[in-house]
Amino acid sequence: RLLVEGRDTLDHPIHEQAAGVALVLQDPSAQLIAATVEQEIAFALENLRVPRAEIVLRIETALAAVGLSALRARHPHTLSGGQQQRLALAAAFATRPRLMVLDEPTSQLDPRSALGVFALIRELNAQYGIAFLITGHAPEEMAATVQRLVVLAGGRVVADAPPEDVYRDLPLLARNSIRPPGVTVTFAQLAGRGATRLAPPIRLEVGLEQIKHLPSPRPFEPPVATPAQSGVPILSLDRVSHVYADGTRALTDLTLEV
Repeated sequence: RLLVEGRDTLDHPIHEQAAGVALVLQDPSAQLIAATVEQEIAFALENLRVPRAEIVLRIETALAAVGLSALRARHPHTLSGGQQQRLALAAAFATRPRLMVLDEPTSQLDPRSALGVFALIRELNAQYGIAFLITGHAPEEMAATVQRLVVLAGGRVVADAPPEDVYRDLPLLARNSIRPPGVTVTFAQLAGRGATRLAPPIRLEVGLEQIKHLPSPRPFEPPVATPAQSGVPILSLDRVSHVYADGTRALTDLTLEV
């Protein structure tokens, strides 16, 4: 059984749930239907009969929250995948739901943008009291955000605990093909070699602080490059720039050798 605010989802139609629950799909383009970015945010608000002045205010707040204010007049399907994901979040947030359900909310984002989305989730939770139900495979971001972690395997709940307890159980994660945070693996390996007795942290900033107090390692001696390793680059870019037809600048003077 699935109950949302005490109501069984099988017995209550979607329109009764929509006022309190917002959904963001893994493929945001599947839920974008309007002709412009700001119209996309306004669409649900108009259907909920929010007053016009309030709609305008919510559009401005939502666009600023996800960093899309400059793209308000663009057609949603001309945006990048990451921008579409942020727009879907903005449209959901604008309805002021009590619960937001996010399916892989950062699947199309680069690492920096992913951090920004999870920072936004934490802010919306703290400032507006919105609850979040997130499915995802981003352990570092989840470890820094969620209060409760549920692991499903074979149709069963195999773990339901705070993220510290779940992400430190490396055998459980391995059995269920779940990647733990990198910092947790590092400290577990250090503990296995007797370098620390501390419980492995699950958040990078905690690990960075703890590592300051570990015994100093032996000096690192970098390997000497052989002639085969110091030959001609296999890829070379020299001040490469690219601007799309609509004026969007993608690359500026990028120089790179591999």
